Amino acid sequence: MIDQRAWSVRVHEDFRDLEQLEGQWNHWAEDPPFRRYDWQRTWWEVYGPGSLSRKRSRLCILEVRHGETLAGIVPLYREWHPLWGWVLRWLGSGEVCSDYLGPIAPACYQEHVGRVAIIALHALALGKSRFQDVAIDRSAAPRLTCHRIDWDGMRADDPAVQAVRIQAETLKWALDVRPTESSWQLALPRTWGEYLDSLQPRSVRRRYRKLSRAYLDHPDLVLHVVGKQEVFGTPCDDNWQSAWNILVQLHQARRRQLGDQGLFASTQFEVFHRRILTEYLPSGRAALAWLEWQGQPIAAEYLLLSGKTVMAYQSGINPDFLTLSPGHLMSLSLIREAIRWGFETFDLLRGDEPYKRHLGARPTPLVRIRAAPPQVSARWRFTLWNWGRHSRELLRRMKAKNIDFVGTMMEDDQVAAVDS
Repeated sequence: MIDQRAWSVRVHEDFRDLEQLEGQWNHWAEDPPFRRYDWQRTWWEVYGPGSLSRKRSRLCILEVRHGETLAGIVPLYREWHPLWGWVLRWLGSGEVCSDYLGPIAPACYQEHVGRVAIIALHALALGKSRFQDVAIDRSAAPRLTCHRIDWDGMRADDPAVQAVRIQAETLKWALDVRPTESSWQLALPRTWGEYLDSLQPRSVRRRYRKLSRAYLDHPDLVLHVVGKQEVFGTPCDDNWQSAWNILVQLHQARRRQLGDQGLFASTQFEVFHRRILTEYLPSGRAALAWLEWQGQPIAAEYLLLSGKTVMAYQSGINPDFLTLSPGHLMSLSLIREAIRWGFETFDLLRGDEPYKRHLGARPTPLVRIRAAPPQVSARWRFTLWNWGRHSRELLRRMKAKNIDFVGTMMEDDQVAAVDS
């Protein structure tokens, strides 16, 4: 049983104060790149107060100790919103869409760090330097205010998540916890044949077997991979700019065809990933792949590598080759190669698109937690937000019913016309 009498929290507003904790941070992050020190520090350097979109933002990293022992790190930042006030979010959130976020702590401390984090934020909202069994050092951030937390991308089964919910309810916080899109993981078998045999239902298995026979071994279909040679076992081009350009072009072309701007229309998004890849490609934490058919790029993928796991982070397909099913061909090619490379899991990350289930992946539920401390200003802001959310949901339901009603009337008119 862990002694509960000697917890302390220090609030940091500068990454330079945390440089000595980088090694411990990465060790506890359990290797998903989204939780690593370098990923989150780079995110803050690109998306922090130096950016136009977040001029009024402040770092707010909680260093949690039990006695003299470092127990965990809670990597947050706070951002001003004219309606919701100061909102605390995870570093790495937003358009970068980092998954598996949460407190950074060893297994034995995860629940305690989640509990202590909420107690510390509660005390800071009250302007206290101590609350219950937790002492708070605000010397690095003397004017910290929190009107609300908005934590996304957390695993529903994370012990820290459960501790956050219980402690927030105990302290009478207004709380809204709801599931978001799941992340999807595929456990890789030992051989490609075993993988194809495992696909369900039979119609999917037949389709993928047909694609495999027709294209995967065809000499006109070539998979290129840029990354660390020791990981992939094939010569890789040190100049990854051409692979990056292919990914950006295909992603943007497909998104424009579907009617949106595409992620790479954001300068910050591209700058962030260029900086990450400069470090992650040579170290074997990332790879860029593209698929060619008869010399033409038809699909591209940005991969993140974590231990024995390949993560399909971002993709693009050539809209001129949709009849070839380039997205499916790229997924199948990468899964086959991941088996050959010796990986054990293929992670398709967040998003409930049907193709992920067809590929044999299984969902991991994620949640989003919004909560406000029991202070008048924070509570009325949260009530206003909740009212707006309910209003939007009601309008969506009414719109959907109206579409169904109009559709039924059109069907009735068509029937009447046929009868007449």
